[in-house]
Amino acid sequence: MNEITILTIAENVIAGVLQDAAFLFIDRLAQSEKPDIFKWKPLGSTIEYTGQASGKFRLWADQSLARIIALNMLGMDCDFNLENGKSKDALNEILNMITGIFITTYYGENSAINMGLPSLSDISLLKYDYENEESLWFKIEDYSLLFAIEINS
Repeated sequence: MNEITILTIAENVIAGVLQDAAFLFIDRLAQSEKPDIFKWKPLGSTIEYTGQASGKFRLWADQSLARIIALNMLGMDCDFNLENGKSKDALNEILNMITGIFITTYYGENSAINMGLPSLSDISLLKYDYENEESLWFKIEDYSLLFAIEINS
């Protein structure tokens, strides 16, 4: 499949997962509308997959957006006192769901691919994903979400 198809599948999967799991709706964000990299302080999550194909996905979200995702996934009101780490856990889980659905959609139900466990991304990786024109940018309410794709084979 070509790059356009990969990005289209990724966008559709992200939209579906966020809608179904966190009751959030996304809009594409133009490259010109990206937040200022020097002011944006997102949380990031990374997951890798290996097997007949390999790759890596990273998801970056405003910290406030990660909190909203966690609250929505837990069915809690915005006033709820969220435990430390729950926002990070929610971001990891959203990326895990996105990756699983992407793999079965793109490579097929019977593909021999193993997913790793999602983990928090080192902030030093943000600059590469931020500048990569293949990364997908979204807006959810007043928050930014960045999805970076690296497919090796």
